[in-house]
Amino acid sequence: MSQPEYTWWPWRFLALSVPVLALGGAALAAYENHPKDEVLAIFFSVVAAANGYLFAMAIGDFGRSIAAIPIGAVSGYAAVFIFNNPLPSALFCAVLFFIVGYSMTERMMKVLPGCLSMIVLAGAVFSFIGGTMTHARSEPEFAVFCSYPFVCGCVAASMPVENEMGAIIDAWLAGIRASLNGMIFGGLIAVPLGIVVAIVVDFSYSATYQECIVFGYLAVTLSLANYFCVQNIFTAVHRAERNRGVQVDESLPENERSDG
Repeated sequence: MSQPEYTWWPWRFLALSVPVLALGGAALAAYENHPKDEVLAIFFSVVAAANGYLFAMAIGDFGRSIAAIPIGAVSGYAAVFIFNNPLPSALFCAVLFFIVGYSMTERMMKVLPGCLSMIVLAGAVFSFIGGTMTHARSEPEFAVFCSYPFVCGCVAASMPVENEMGAIIDAWLAGIRASLNGMIFGGLIAVPLGIVVAIVVDFSYSATYQECIVFGYLAVTLSLANYFCVQNIFTAVHRAERNRGVQVDESLPENERSDG
């Protein structure tokens, strides 16, 4: 199956829509007074399952989405319960820090997003280490930061044609890089937009109106992060297609080997 381009319809539109749909499901669960861990599990399960489909389409293989969607759903649900404690979150952030450093050294990640990712991850490690000293019990909020790269890595790791450990690890790293790129670019937009939202909320006296503003803010920032993540996967795949047989670049490894 030929690889699709990252066009506005349907791929860009779907990448932007996925977090909105996931937020809607999570908001409905919160409205029905479900526990916070279940609310977050619903959000990340929907995001991961939908991204599994988009990642499979990036390599032009609809059949892979049959495996990627359930893998994404399970990993999204599991991530919330794995990272609801600051200690595993700190360890995972430390692993992500070294992945970014390795990717920059091997020129598989650009300098600017790589440096920004390392700064954010270093801050997250120290923050989570501090959390282990001040929180006696697990809190679902700790899972928010680590769950997205975790699920993207799990979904990408299900893609290699060759069922070899090296190919699976390389695909996992590609998913991690894509998610971090998305989080960084989404964060750059989220910070100034968050300041505007905070000012608007302060002048709003309606609780319902404030909730709508916050929901809209989360929808915009999360959609942009997911947009850049999926774009990174599509770009990596097509770069590998152009350079097939010449060099190994920042791509899912199966795309370099499956056809040539």
